[in-house]
Amino acid sequence: MAFFDALRIILSFFLFTKYLQNSVQGEPQVPCYFIFGDSFVDSGNNNNLDLDIRANYSPYGVDFPKGPTGRFTNGRTVADIIGQLLGFIDFIPPFANLTGKEILKGVNYASGGSGIRDETGKELGDVVSLNEQLGNHFTVLSKISAILNSESAARDYLKKCIYIVIIGTNDYLNNYFVPSSYQTSTMYTPQQYANVLVKQYSKQLKRLHSYGARKVAIFGVGLIGQLPTIMRIFGDNSSMIDAAAQLFSRKLLPLVTRLNKKLTNAKFTYINTTRIVTTSAPLLGSSSMAFHDALRIILSSFLFTQYLHNSVQGEPQVPCYFIFGDSLVDSGNNNNLNVEFKSNYPPYGVDFPKGPTGWFPNGRTIANIIGQLLGFVNFIPPFANLTGKDILKGVNYASGRSGIQDETGQQRGNVVTLNEQLGNHFTILSNISAILNSESAARQYLKKCMYIVITGINDYSNNYFIPSFYQTSTMYTPQQYSDVLVKQYSEQLKRLYSYGARKVAIFGVGLIGQVPEMKNRFGANSSMVDDAAQLFSNKLLPLVNDLSRQLTSAKFTYVNTTAIALTSSPLLAFQQPRDSCCELVKNLGTCIEGRPPCPFRGSYAYFDGFHPTEAVNKAFATRAYNRLLPSDASPYGIKQLAQLP
Repeated sequence: MAFFDALRIILSFFLFTKYLQNSVQGEPQVPCYFIFGDSFVDSGNNNNLDLDIRANYSPYGVDFPKGPTGRFTNGRTVADIIGQLLGFIDFIPPFANLTGKEILKGVNYASGGSGIRDETGKELGDVVSLNEQLGNHFTVLSKISAILNSESAARDYLKKCIYIVIIGTNDYLNNYFVPSSYQTSTMYTPQQYANVLVKQYSKQLKRLHSYGARKVAIFGVGLIGQLPTIMRIFGDNSSMIDAAAQLFSRKLLPLVTRLNKKLTNAKFTYINTTRIVTTSAPLLGSSSMAFHDALRIILSSFLFTQYLHNSVQGEPQVPCYFIFGDSLVDSGNNNNLNVEFKSNYPPYGVDFPKGPTGWFPNGRTIANIIGQLLGFVNFIPPFANLTGKDILKGVNYASGRSGIQDETGQQRGNVVTLNEQLGNHFTILSNISAILNSESAARQYLKKCMYIVITGINDYSNNYFIPSFYQTSTMYTPQQYSDVLVKQYSEQLKRLYSYGARKVAIFGVGLIGQVPEMKNRFGANSSMVDDAAQLFSNKLLPLVNDLSRQLTSAKFTYVNTTAIALTSSPLLAFQQPRDSCCELVKNLGTCIEGRPPCPFRGSYAYFDGFHPTEAVNKAFATRAYNRLLPSDASPYGIKQLAQLP
């Protein structure tokens, strides 16, 4: 997720603050609010209609104060929340339940199952099509004219109002892709059908404008092929629904531009639903997203608010930040090494402002995002590119394919092992001592800093499970190998401590058997990789406890990557959890240089054969920082660790 996507989340919370302020003062930002669309915003218009699709019964409304009302969700709809953000105290009533002068505040005309085309959803019963919703609005316009004593006054009043239209989903799910009831898929190609829909939609929006609407937001069709029911019905073919629907959605921004140009005082805007979803993975969830998962998202957003606050004031929570590890956090140290495993070429960095930098996802790494949460304005530079006093803010020593064992990953070239990274840090310690005029001052300074270590993956994927190159799997059982690794890792962490580190977060090895490259390599046997790696990870919390007890003032913490993954299913409800976003170099797992990646990166868990997309990194980083569940990290989350003296 890019910075501005995070900013959108933050701004939504500022708007909630504004909403509360306005509500107290009785000052909505607009005098009225009108809602058109389908079941995403229906608030009860289907309740008394002769049809199959309605939601006026339990468990719908389980989290809504009034219980089931006809809303197709557990609580509020998108339209409800937008209304609150605009400052309306009461929810806008459905057309079916209108009484008296409440229409001056607005009306919700939406009907579940409806669409742009009149026949859409009719196999379900008498849904209220968009054309019929516009007819209902004309009726309300007449009533407003009567209340305000003239049609002219009514139209002037309505020009100040907000209108939203969320429609089009059912024109695919309950029309084009239901050939047993509709002929549209035999009459039109997907491209032709998109053209037909946009042409009709344009006429409908012009009609809305003719009724006085000027401020109109239209929402695109999202990744409807990934809805749980559609996935069950269409299985692996569900992506064809997304491909067809996106042909329509991509025509909406040009449509909005044309309408604003042609219609007097028109102020139409387009909400890119797909873009919001694919760049907001922590907001992604199936219909099974629970309250606490939503709460995690909210808390993460508040943390980003704190990050911005700190950045503006130049106050990171710690004076410096040091990063050790492998390709999950490498920021360019492999670029100039004699090694095959590097990422300083497209399509890596496709979503990063500076393009390919040597980072292995499409955008930011976990370490980058944690740095932002800690309040650092700039990303921590790689050891390979250091200049001057940059080192006082921190250094990234990580090297792709490296591990705890010195030989790990060397079959592909000269990676920088964890021992060598610690040697590089000792060099930096000397440089900091020179800048601060004494080694004592440097060590005091470094005690306040944050250190993260993400390593161990390659000791399995590029050592133990490559018997053609390494002998470890013949020398040790998985249990013995985990003991060997932990023993060596303990010595390395003690060495880091001896260099002044006190606040250290070490990350466990996650479910590495499930990454695309390991699935390709081992197939159905990939779970044995997870079983072996978890033997190592399970020893890390006891290791952390031992180090904190044995070493003076040590504050080590363990980030349980596996637990975060297993308790984040709504955050990881991706379109492709096992495939990579880019085409892979065979037997290497990196992206083929220059080949375009998938268009919707946020709907993939993995960018290449090993590395998560930025969306997944943000979900994991915020959990590690926040410790939103006790199982996320122990004994501290990174935020709490930073705040310790």
